[in-house]
Amino acid sequence: MEIRPGLHRVEAPLGERFVALYLLVDVDADAALLVDTGVRESITETLLPYLDEAGIAREKVRWPINTHCDYDHTEGNGDGRLVLG
Repeated sequence: MEIRPGLHRVEAPLGERFVALYLLVDVDADAALLVDTGVRESITETLLPYLDEAGIAREKVRWPINTHCDYDHTEGNGDGRLVLG
């Protein structure tokens, strides 16, 4: 969901819980920063469909930042369907 213009909170399922991914989109720079990538399925099953639905081009997501190194916040870094960095 878009919390404010350019700030999106995407909740990806994680068992009985969820992990929140935050996407900061700079329309002027045509780029976005992703805070946490969740688990691998967070990218394929939640984030990519969200980007498509919100009309945000996947190639805009250029910078991933992880809040800490637990797998549920970093495992999605290695998913090749979203080119990060």
